[in-house]
Amino acid sequence: MKRRDFMKCAAGFSAGLGAGIAFSPLPWQLLDDISVWTQNWPWIPANPKGENTYELSTSKLCPSGCGLKVRLLNGRVLRVLPQAGHPLGGGISPLAAAEPQLLYSPSRLTTPLRRNSEGSHSPISWPEAKTLLLGKLEAAGEKLLCLCGDESGSGSAVLSAFLRARGSEKIFFMPSEAQCQSLAWQHARYADSSLPYSSQAGYDFEKADLVLAIGANIMEAWGTVMRNRRIVAEKGAEKGFPLYYAGPVQNQTAALAAGAGGGWLPIRAGSETSLALGLANVLARTHGKKLAHPAFAQIEHGLARFDPAHVSAVTGLGPRRLEEMCEKLAQAAAPLVVCGSEFGQGAGCGPALSGLLLNLLLRGPLTAVPLHTAALPGARGRADIYRGDIVRELTGWGGRPAADLAIFYEANPAYALPGAAALADKIRAIPFKLAFAPFMDETAALCDLVLPTPLGLEKLDDIESPLGCGKVFYALARPLAEAPGQCRHGADVILELAAALDMGLPANYEAVLRKKAQDMSLSWISLSRGQSFERPAPELEAADCDLSVFDKLLFRSLRAARGASSNGRRAGLAPLCRNALGTPQTGIPPFALKTLRAKELKGGEMYVFANSATARALGLYQDARVSVRAAGGNGNAVRNTGGNTGRAITARFNIFEGIADDCLGAYLGFGHSALDEYSRGKGANICELFSPEPEEGSGLMTWHKTEVTVEVVA
Repeated sequence: MKRRDFMKCAAGFSAGLGAGIAFSPLPWQLLDDISVWTQNWPWIPANPKGENTYELSTSKLCPSGCGLKVRLLNGRVLRVLPQAGHPLGGGISPLAAAEPQLLYSPSRLTTPLRRNSEGSHSPISWPEAKTLLLGKLEAAGEKLLCLCGDESGSGSAVLSAFLRARGSEKIFFMPSEAQCQSLAWQHARYADSSLPYSSQAGYDFEKADLVLAIGANIMEAWGTVMRNRRIVAEKGAEKGFPLYYAGPVQNQTAALAAGAGGGWLPIRAGSETSLALGLANVLARTHGKKLAHPAFAQIEHGLARFDPAHVSAVTGLGPRRLEEMCEKLAQAAAPLVVCGSEFGQGAGCGPALSGLLLNLLLRGPLTAVPLHTAALPGARGRADIYRGDIVRELTGWGGRPAADLAIFYEANPAYALPGAAALADKIRAIPFKLAFAPFMDETAALCDLVLPTPLGLEKLDDIESPLGCGKVFYALARPLAEAPGQCRHGADVILELAAALDMGLPANYEAVLRKKAQDMSLSWISLSRGQSFERPAPELEAADCDLSVFDKLLFRSLRAARGASSNGRRAGLAPLCRNALGTPQTGIPPFALKTLRAKELKGGEMYVFANSATARALGLYQDARVSVRAAGGNGNAVRNTGGNTGRAITARFNIFEGIADDCLGAYLGFGHSALDEYSRGKGANICELFSPEPEEGSGLMTWHKTEVTVEVVA
């Protein structure tokens, strides 16, 4: 055979062989076997098989208390869904949606930790931790302090009863909008002190036919967010429901207001009170919205200086827009005004009091929501605890420790208080510090003893009437997942210590919650199955209020009100709070990083933003690296209150037209130095810029009018 013939034969054979193999099942069977084999290697995760079950609960992690329908597979929590019919539900907030992911975080604390001589933490056993604590409590005597990060549960009652039995009254909540609202409410309402309960302001969105939110970001981060969204959506779908938002930033509430037949009223940061009083002045003088009360003449006298021209100079809002908003409020049958802080803290009583005055003039659907205190010897109610000011406590000692022993109960003040680094030094100076925490946050890292606690889906706890509820609400957070390692509920640990010290408190936290449910005439069986309860609350009447408080606490403190926020190269700081950015105790949930835009966080750098007119005035340009420096609050000298004039952060700059003139916007939630890799080293903590100053009249520390200077750096 010639070479040429051989090559032809070989080519034909190869083609035939290839075609035969192609049409044969052999290669496909081999590929299938290989794929199955490689997928069954022992280190490759496999989807579990089993039965899906669903349980009802209420979110303890999200401050809005939204209802959860928890999906489990073989008893393992997989995800959460909205709970149909839940009074505070209608959807799932980003923070509640992150709860299953946070359960399985490798950064969870799972064993008690004690600070060693080198400054790091080493594991110890629970008996060792208990012995250590009992010894430190004996040494501290009555010099105890507790900071509680849970406002809506009964854990604060357990802590306050424990402290009172030891001779201390120093229990505080973290600063919040709820505290500002509560103090304003306590100052102004229910002169009849014979009532057997304390109460808080309730916003009855269900009865309103128009809502004006001034500062309060009610659709994103203020109050019962998912309930608010549901009501606005349902009312808008039925017959149209005008929603208006007045604030420095075009946030979610402003965007939804534009789509609901309302609109956004851009005002300068910190000018919410002036706008509310300007509206009250026009409503009283032009639209006849007055109160038949002897003290109202004095109120009218105080309102007189808030004419449209003055309010326009302070807020940046044109006089005509102010008058148009008054016309809409006057024409509505049941208008509701929610006045508060854009970022949920530091506003003092001013915005809440001015909002209360507006609702009284308009006869808005505002209610008095009763608050029930757990039946414990010496327990203090939520409203009573709000009277304490942790910022004043930590900054008023001239460098001396505020106590000999401090308990930080699911709270992270070393990150979230104004001037966080300076206050962290005050915390560090306390001789012995105990933290109850699910993660090693900035405060836990400073503590001498850290005790691991379960998350919301791992523990039994309660939620009573969060900020913004228009009715009485009560539900339980149910333990649907097993807590990792040696995590224990902080309230149970405190009650065990109380038993060892023979204080006469209940044996465990479940007994506390059962007694509270009994006192509220609620079914424990229904609660423990995930059912929530809602009851009507009485409507607010002007006769229930002490109207003289508006002159004492509101008008006198505003007699030296500033004009425009901008002064040379200054701008009013407009912090923005987003539910998706987590909490100071959890940091940023990993999945939430995917929701951040390129002009919010880029690598390790965060963005601050202003509109183009403000950028030109400040000499800023797109993507410039800038230094933002605290300028000392309202431009006044900061007294010995922890002020931090001169402290700076570095960020990138973005031009964003959805922000009022003379304002610089920045997100809360960045700049962690602790927690996990998803939170550490991302951006800067703008709490460092807040400049706290005492509010005239109430004395509450405020920082919502913080001013900053901005300059480009290399």
